[in-house]
Amino acid sequence: MLDYSILFSRLQTANRRLSILNEEQERRVQNLLDRLAIESQKSTNPPAEQLASKDSLQSEITMVRSFLDKLEAKKFSDSLGEATRTLQRLRNIKDRFQNKDQLKLARTMTDKLITMSNRSEIRGLALYEYQQYEANFQNYTQLVDLNIEKMKETRDCSLYSPLPKPPAFSDRFMNEYWSECDKRKKHDSECLYCLCEMKSDEKTLKCDHCKKITHLKCASKWLQIHRSCPHCRKEQLDPDEFPALS
Repeated sequence: MLDYSILFSRLQTANRRLSILNEEQERRVQNLLDRLAIESQKSTNPPAEQLASKDSLQSEITMVRSFLDKLEAKKFSDSLGEATRTLQRLRNIKDRFQNKDQLKLARTMTDKLITMSNRSEIRGLALYEYQQYEANFQNYTQLVDLNIEKMKETRDCSLYSPLPKPPAFSDRFMNEYWSECDKRKKHDSECLYCLCEMKSDEKTLKCDHCKKITHLKCASKWLQIHRSCPHCRKEQLDPDEFPALS
């Protein structure tokens, strides 16, 4: 998933550069105005020379002001375009979280870990982790909604609140979960996520690194957030979101 804090930082940098350029041009206009005032006070130059000098300065001032107007228009256009793109990205995120599939998968994994382990310590860990996951899920989706409303109302990216990392279980939870799965799993006919038998007519996904096979639907929910195989932790992308190039 795209890191929106990096995007926000880039937007701030671009705005600062445009502001600096704008300030430089404004100083140039002021210098020209000062020169024009000085020229108008001179009495030693012949009237024709004074007129030519003033015309030259006026022409340069007009040119700079025209440039500033175009710069301001471009700045507004770029800002509007970036706001539109940011709004679309936020809507895409909202769509992915709309059905709360990630939260349902987290609940399933929590229940599975509790079922697989007979240790009270792990049961407590699993319940705590799910509470944290659920709270982070709610905060994340609410911030997405808040940003969408800001972009729709203002089209101002400077008001964008950077998103935190998507909700995820801790490394300890995941290590315990996959450790228990490995104890139970005898062969690759069980999906690592839901621990259900994979049937021949069901779509599956194999990791290119560790060769673990899972239900495609289960893997897709996981990979939309984590971008890595839960078993070997190496990079893996959701084929529905990033189809293979033909």
